[in-house]
Amino acid sequence: MIHCTNCGTANSPTNQNCIGCGNSLKPGGYGAAAGQGGYGQPGGYAPQPGGYPQQGTPAPTAPAGGGYAPQPGQNPNYAQPGYGQGGQYAPQPSGGYNPPPAQAAPTPAPSGGAPQERRSSPGGRLVGVLVSFEGSEQGELWVLRAGFSRIGRKDAADGLAVQIDNPTVSSNHAVLSLDPENQMFKIEDTQSANGTLLNGKPIAGQGPREVRDGDRLRFGAYNATLKLFTGG
Repeated sequence: MIHCTNCGTANSPTNQNCIGCGNSLKPGGYGAAAGQGGYGQPGGYAPQPGGYPQQGTPAPTAPAGGGYAPQPGQNPNYAQPGYGQGGQYAPQPSGGYNPPPAQAAPTPAPSGGAPQERRSSPGGRLVGVLVSFEGSEQGELWVLRAGFSRIGRKDAADGLAVQIDNPTVSSNHAVLSLDPENQMFKIEDTQSANGTLLNGKPIAGQGPREVRDGDRLRFGAYNATLKLFTGG
């Protein structure tokens, strides 16, 4: 039998460590043979912070909130919910990543360059357009359909096919008569206050006058160009 020099317990010659205190029984090992105590014993190697816990030490429990419980000697920051603090990623209470709410995409601004379209009253074959760049770089455009298209000041009368935003235009200034079947296209001043010009010539009081594609029209002080799709 071999007696432990640390605690005196009798041990079998085949034992490498004392069954009583765990002290090494090998010559030169940790313990009395080497002039030292056993592991964790007086005079022996003391476990450092963060080392393996002694037998019987209760296992650490996970903190509330779904975080990771720290091991002995571990950075206490990692005991927080998620991966820690200091701006590091932390799972949400649901356990998953919650993306920020989607934002409505911005409304695109109207593209410049094209004239603003002003549609005439519905019901009729498309015959042409009246276009003007008077006071507007983008211009204005009114669709003209077969039949009668009344021209007047904006919001001054009901049933206007062409509404012009200009104070020199009368509420019921002129009327276009467009008949593509018979190729007859005419304009007539309807007793406007400031008159109507066709290619620079006044037509007030002269009844209906024939118009053609590309003719220049002037309502009061407002200039426009007539474009016909069926010829003239």
